[in-house]
Amino acid sequence: NGAYRQKQLDVWAELLDAAHTYRRFGGAISETLWNYLASLVNQVLIHWREPDSGIWEVRSEPQRMTYSNVLSWLALDRAITLGRIDSRDAPYDLWERTCDEIRAEVMRYGINSKTGVFTQAFGSTALDASTLSFPIRHFIDASHPVMSKTIDAIMEELTIDGLVARYKVSDEGVNVDGLTGDEGHFVLTSCWLIDCLIARGDLCRAKELLERMLDRANDLGLYAEQIEPHTGAHLGNFPQAF
Repeated sequence: NGAYRQKQLDVWAELLDAAHTYRRFGGAISETLWNYLASLVNQVLIHWREPDSGIWEVRSEPQRMTYSNVLSWLALDRAITLGRIDSRDAPYDLWERTCDEIRAEVMRYGINSKTGVFTQAFGSTALDASTLSFPIRHFIDASHPVMSKTIDAIMEELTIDGLVARYKVSDEGVNVDGLTGDEGHFVLTSCWLIDCLIARGDLCRAKELLERMLDRANDLGLYAEQIEPHTGAHLGNFPQAF
């Protein structure tokens, strides 16, 4: 798996978000763990402007992935919350200033100026279903005009029968992600779409898509990483662990 050579700037945020969730539900953050988490924040401060391969581990040239920048924002946001809950000493002014800076860059460079929707990468026009996670991460409200347009565009361009593709794999027969072959539609992104519809208040549509998704489980109630939308075949890693 060539991804082991890649730079993926979202991983620090996943750890900080996990610690934040742990603390929210009663866990204690020790001094040792806090020092480790603060060291992750330092890595974000150093690297957040760098191009990377993103959540989908694309094998094409690294870009400034919009998702990775939002996750860099998330890392700082969670660190600020964690530190203040337990009255830790930390450079909050720097963290908050960088948080604002990242948000500003995402809203300036991570939106298609013609369509008004979030893009896969800064300066790109590609649509990417990872942007459906932005309301779930509390980066932006699902009803915000940019986010709402993004949800609608993904439903129109990347969704078949409630199943959401990560992005358009090929453009005029050329695979844009550096990988060969086709793929199914992702269970994770399909569930993110349901979450977004709920957050936007489209409850009837969300309920319909959720019921379809439940019907697609196998006889053990499990899902693979991907589902082929035309045949219902489960593809890729199994079981889906998200």
